[in-house]
Amino acid sequence: MRNVIYRKVLHALESLAGENDADGNEVPVRLHLFGHSLGAAISHDFLYGLFRPARKPGQTIDYQPGFLLQATDADDKRLFNKWRDKAQRGVLTVGALASAASQMPLLLFRSQALVDTFFNAQVAVETNPAARPPRMDPGDIGIRPVAGTQWKIFYDIDDILGFTTRGLYSLPNGAPHPAIMDYQVDVADDPANAHINYWFDGTVIHETAKLISDWSA
Repeated sequence: MRNVIYRKVLHALESLAGENDADGNEVPVRLHLFGHSLGAAISHDFLYGLFRPARKPGQTIDYQPGFLLQATDADDKRLFNKWRDKAQRGVLTVGALASAASQMPLLLFRSQALVDTFFNAQVAVETNPAARPPRMDPGDIGIRPVAGTQWKIFYDIDDILGFTTRGLYSLPNGAPHPAIMDYQVDVADDPANAHINYWFDGTVIHETAKLISDWSA
């Protein structure tokens, strides 16, 4: 599933490649994404693979995107590397990111490093309730500390597979990230429909359209 989605997005991006302005500079590309349910995690992982730097301060081993380690299609890898390079150089940026029925809190267990990060953060808070240890770095998925909202996360309390997600991320000083917002919506009263009805909910549609419009200016 991941390979198919990555391929479709990469080919959509590729249709925009090769354009230069009057001075011969690459024309910037801004990527908008909406992910629902497992798609919220796939879109997150896609951005992480593109925008996460090869090496961050204090690290001694270069980061290798999982897609490049696992994908078998050479052309998929070529396109991913091409757009990762553009992301690292600032030619590709993230515009609007919207997620519905996010399963990110459950999927953190895929990474022992993330489990350790949140365990250490919890220990720090228990030791000092005033502490604000950092969580995940939104810059790794291209989310910037801007004044306006860049990532909207929709959840319904009747959806047993959708969760608030903003608290997983923070600024380096541990403060809440201003560009990430959870939005509680009421798409249905039973769990089955509550998980799928985001697609038809007026609030989700309006807020997502507004977000894309704001980041398309």
